[in-house]
This record gives sequence, C-alpha cells and structure tokens, in this order.
Amino acid sequence: PSLSTLYTVIGIDLTGCTDTATVQVDLFPQPFIQTSPDVYAFYGDDIQLSASSTTSGPYIWSPAEYLSCVSCLSPIANPNQNTTYTVTYTDENGCSASDNVHIYYDPIIYVPNTFTPDGNEFNNGFQVIAHNIESFELLIFNRWGELIYTMTSLTDYWDGSYNGLKCQDGTYVWKLDYTDFLGNNYTQTGHVNLIR
Repeated sequence: PSLSTLYTVIGIDLTGCTDTATVQVDLFPQPFIQTSPDVYAFYGDDIQLSASSTTSGPYIWSPAEYLSCVSCLSPIANPNQNTTYTVTYTDENGCSASDNVHIYYDPIIYVPNTFTPDGNEFNNGFQVIAHNIESFELLIFNRWGELIYTMTSLTDYWDGSYNGLKCQDGTYVWKLDYTDFLGNNYTQTGHVNLIR
C-alpha cells in the first residue's frame, strides 16, 4: 500500500459461519537526505561536500574519484572537471534515498569599465580579473580603431599610456578572447573609460 493500511479478511465456511481477522500494514517513513548546494569553484580549490539526514545510517558518495572519503558525511572533493557527485543514504530499515551536488568550473571574467590613472594609490591600472581560464588575450583600441595595448597575462595591466605618452581621457574599446580549461573558446567586447 502507499499508506499505512488496516486489512480485514472475512472467512465463511460451508455452513455459513463467518469469522474475521485483521492485519495492520505500517510503512517505514521515507528516508530523507540533503546535500550541500551546487558549487561554482576555482580550479585547485578543495571543496567541502556535506550530506545530512534526520535519522542515522551509512552514506556512500560516488564517483569515488577526487574524493577524500566515499563513506563520510563531509568529504573533500578536488576534481579537475565539472563533476556531479551522488550520495546515497540507507536508513535503519534498509530504505535508501539519494541526492546530488554539482561542481562547476565555469570561467569567471570581470573586466572593469572605468579606471583613473592619476597617480594616486587607487585604481591606477586597467586589469582583467579571471579564474578557470587557460589563456587569454585582451586588445585595447583607441577611438580611431588603432591597437594601443595588448594583454596576455592576468598579472598584466594597462596604465593608460601609449608609446610612453599618457592617453587622453575618453572611452577605449577592448576585445577579449579566452579559453577555459575544457578547451572552449570565448570572445567578449566592451569599453573602458579612462578618467584622470
């Protein structure tokens, strides 16, 4: 049955006499398990997974690759690609439940839209902040479409100059090409305002 149910059976013999008997069929409660939320991670991070339930019982995580422990409540994961881990829990009645947690290594790119290379200690360089990318190239153009700066390293930045001279205030267009660790290629364009 889908619910706890009391069943009754009635027996009648050849002379018409009857008798009844009952049996109660109770259901075990459905097991419950919940994992930590999905994670957007950076390559190389140790990711703490977790699972919990309202009753006691063993937990098994799969796949076992890149996990510190497959039978722990809170193993550490460090996969090298997007991965879905499934944890299965078995309660004291032998009933099982499972849940998933997904780990994503999507490329994360932040390109600021303004900088102020005025010589003070704040915001003097235009720099890309990125994670989970294999390579990138950012090209900066002036208003006439002339290439004035190229970045190929995340540690590189533009100081607002061209050929040793300070560029004038204005809007500069950039084009960004980058590749993530899975070999996917992306292109973005935008602009940055230079204000002294």
